[in-house]
Amino acid sequence: MKFIDFEGLSDGTSMKNVLSLMSPSKVILIHGTKESCDELSTHCQNTDGCRNTEFLTPSLGERIDVTSGTVTYKLKLSQSLINSQRFSYVDGYKVAFLNGKISYRPATKDAKEVEEEDEGKDKMDEDVDVEPYLVELPEKETPGHEAVIMGSTRLVDLRTALAAKKFTVELRQGVLYCNNL
Repeated sequence: MKFIDFEGLSDGTSMKNVLSLMSPSKVILIHGTKESCDELSTHCQNTDGCRNTEFLTPSLGERIDVTSGTVTYKLKLSQSLINSQRFSYVDGYKVAFLNGKISYRPATKDAKEVEEEDEGKDKMDEDVDVEPYLVELPEKETPGHEAVIMGSTRLVDLRTALAAKKFTVELRQGVLYCNNL
């Protein structure tokens, strides 16, 4: 989600160019006349970069749904999978690349719920709730993965790190040259 505040410093052409370059999935247009918002959304929907963009132009006080249609799943990680990972720190978070297989086991309940169920209920007739969890794959079944860059890698920081390792490093016009290559 991006908020772009141009403070009136951009014209319609600039705004159209920015939107077509961003190729957003959803745009909410506010603080404009109905005509200007409609004209901007019509123009962008006829431009290659924004053909699949959803444009919303709510009226004053109107509530709109900005949730994503992305499907997410909640699952637990097995202890063996967690123990086998090599975590890295990225911006204060511990991250790792996981390969696993989804398995199911009976849902865990707290002790109070179990006690209440034990008081005279016939468990044979009950459906058992199951929860998904991710288990470790055998090493021979684990596919490799490409390197993943997380966070914002800046060439200036990379140049400094390489220079500290005694590389000849030069940054020209957004290109990093190492050892004159």
